Amino acid sequence: MISITAVLLAMAGLGAGLVHLAAAGGAPLALAVLLVAVGSAEIAWSVTVLARGRIVLPRATLALAVVPVLGWAALSALGPALGVALGFLPMAVASLFDLVIAATLAARTRAARPTASAHPVQATQTLQAAQTRPDAARPRLSATRFLVALVLGASAVAGLTTPALAASDAGAHAVPHGTHH
Repeated sequence: MISITAVLLAMAGLGAGLVHLAAAGGAPLALAVLLVAVGSAEIAWSVTVLARGRIVLPRATLALAVVPVLGWAALSALGPALGVALGFLPMAVASLFDLVIAATLAARTRAARPTASAHPVQATQTLQAAQTRPDAARPRLSATRFLVALVLGASAVAGLTTPALAASDAGAHAVPHGTHH
């Protein structure tokens, strides 16, 4: 069974990817290409996690999850000079999701490290086992707890993603409800 951590991180990745794709709509061409690449990678990673039932490429994902946040920080500092306006709310929500992914993966990586007192060969074997099957040593949630965590996580991601999408350039140009005829 897939861990709730993997599911929640995948949902956060989907939320960040959707927001990055929406923000690309109002960005200058070079920045739009970068946002589409980042958003597509986040969505692809999330779908892969859900399909495989485990967190894939945790160390690479940890490093890459911080890149969009640093890019937004740099653009925020240089944005007025460059005339770049991506919108605070969409980029803040996407950055929040990316930071949650990075922090969770960092905590999992740190927890999987062997202690200094362990024998070097045993420590290496423990670390390799934790990296290949990180969810094997974790206790399984009951079906009720899994469902409650899933609903709460999905509600949080949807509750943050929806206003962020509405605040993006794509959301500003969306057709209002009730005007479809």
